[in-house]
Formats: sequence, C-alpha cells, structure tokens
Amino acid sequence: MHGFAEKSKSIQDQGYRHAPIVLEEDSWLGAHVVIMPGVIIKRGAVVGSNAVVKKDVGEYQVVAGIPAKPLKERN
Repeated sequence: MHGFAEKSKSIQDQGYRHAPIVLEEDSWLGAHVVIMPGVIIKRGAVVGSNAVVKKDVGEYQVVAGIPAKPLKERN
C-alpha cells in the first residue's frame, strides 16, 4: 500500500495507506488470502484460498477469486 506516484521521491518516502481489517465472529479465511486495508469480513463469511479481498464480505457470504467475488450464501 506504499505510494509510488512521484518519481522524484523514493518509494519509502511516499508514505502508505493503512486501515484496520475486521474479522467478525465465525468467519473463516482459506490459506494465502490477501485482505486490503479497511475491509470487513462479516459474521459467518468464508473466503476461499488465494483470494484477494478488496470489498467488504457480507454475513454468511462465500467469496473467492482475484478479486474476490460472491459465489453463494452459507445455508
């Protein structure tokens, strides 16, 4: 999440964007998942292995892919 737009500055001097990530109760993440800053994984959600999560995941939603997209709802 480092800034890199200004060629005249080194990347380490351009700052970075950060925000908390929230994992609510009974949510599950597969192996090697990447969650971007500010994302909320809601109660009961499942994130498939290797997914890149850029948006909030709803309650009991199952998501996967790059970027992560909804596949179905848990029963």
